[in-house]
Amino acid sequence: MKKKCGLFRARIMILLAAMISAALLCASCGRPDSGAESETAAGIIYEIYTVDLGGGPGDPYEFPCDETDPQALAETLVAQMAAEPEVTGSGPAIPAGVTAPEVAVSGSVATLAYGADYTELSAVSEVLSRAAVVKTLGQIPEVNYVLFTVDGEPLTDAAGDPVGYMQPSDFISSISTMDEAGTAELLLWFLNAETGELEPVRQEVTFASHTTRETAAVRALIEGPADEAYLPTLPPSTRLINVQVRDRVCYVNLGSEFLDEALDLEVQVPVDSLVLTLLEMDEVDMVQILIEGSSAVRFRDLIPFDAPFTTTAEGMGYLPLTDAPGQEE
Repeated sequence: MKKKCGLFRARIMILLAAMISAALLCASCGRPDSGAESETAAGIIYEIYTVDLGGGPGDPYEFPCDETDPQALAETLVAQMAAEPEVTGSGPAIPAGVTAPEVAVSGSVATLAYGADYTELSAVSEVLSRAAVVKTLGQIPEVNYVLFTVDGEPLTDAAGDPVGYMQPSDFISSISTMDEAGTAELLLWFLNAETGELEPVRQEVTFASHTTRETAAVRALIEGPADEAYLPTLPPSTRLINVQVRDRVCYVNLGSEFLDEALDLEVQVPVDSLVLTLLEMDEVDMVQILIEGSSAVRFRDLIPFDAPFTTTAEGMGYLPLTDAPGQEE
């Protein structure tokens, strides 16, 4: 009798297990796997970088793509960068006047072949466009480097040297907040109140850990000297739009206040103060000043900003970017 009861209980347990399994199977057949559906519908989210219409890096926007082949993915991202961006106030990474390049992914390198119209870009626009393209393509898992060619030849920098292989980390942007603040001693060029001469002043500056030293230095110049023995050189109302360093050229984009509200100083003092301060940075050999994203301006109608500044044996001077895109001999 006990043997029959045990056998009965065993049959009941088997039947219950079968019923539970059948229920689970039916439930899974009744609806698709939610995780797989989400991945298939949205794909991987990539950021498409843009160029701000006022000058400087633009805001990126999200672009879902389920393409996994590196070549096909690169072609898709390039096409997206040539289209009108989904961000207000931003233009495409590949400007409308430039033919979208052919892209080829080989190993860990994505090579972009631009046509001759790429040379029509100004030096500033070219750097901003290049930064946005490299940052976008650098998200492809298989791509570690991006290489540019123009009309069949390697892209060259301001000095005429090949730019070579690029990574997203090569491009520095100043957009940041003041969290995780740290301090550093920077050399800032202020006006000696007694002698009336520009002098380098070592000043402790507080800035966010992910803010560039170039950005911190310009902000400190705008705030003015901590030592009362020195006078400010830039209007305190000056807006710092952005700073970007590429090919050892520092592009500093300021608001119109730099021109409109200039302090009552000798004409060259504000420009020299800004340029000499940035040339103190290890990564900077030249400084290009922009006003609201444009270099087609003159400071007090005397000093043109259409070429970068550097130092020469004779002192401060201009160094035309004759080998840069958009510049003529």
